[in-house]
Amino acid sequence: MANINKAINSLLDICTACANFGTEKCLRDKCNIGYSLTLLENLKIHNRMFLDEEVSLIPSEDTKYYDEKKLAVSIASICKLCRECNAMHRESCAISLARKSVEAVILKDMEDYPGNVFSYLVNVSRQNADFSNLVMEEYRKQEKHPFTDIH
Repeated sequence: MANINKAINSLLDICTACANFGTEKCLRDKCNIGYSLTLLENLKIHNRMFLDEEVSLIPSEDTKYYDEKKLAVSIASICKLCRECNAMHRESCAISLARKSVEAVILKDMEDYPGNVFSYLVNVSRQNADFSNLVMEEYRKQEKHPFTDIH
């Protein structure tokens, strides 16, 4: 469970830096990081990869400032959970929804996920090359790609 714990901890690192954390203003379903955190915590507990949730449930009005480096670490950590489904990828994947929720605070438009990390980062680079490079750097720092951690 090391990879899912790393992804959850990277999100918690962002949460604890937020002024709303631990207050009545901390509303996970209204916060992109909180929503992503909830998805991954539920994945860890219930092992449900595909959800009924849709991209439309990702918070769209989260205007808080988030540290770009921490966002890159979180996206890289979430990408480490990816099975690399390629053509079999589904947007209802908990990992994909968690990633999209985090990317929504840094990218102008949410990126389609082509089913593998490197193609995804090429797509991200078209919007924000510096951020894409930062995610790639963080991704490469992390261990080899074991998905079996959540089974």
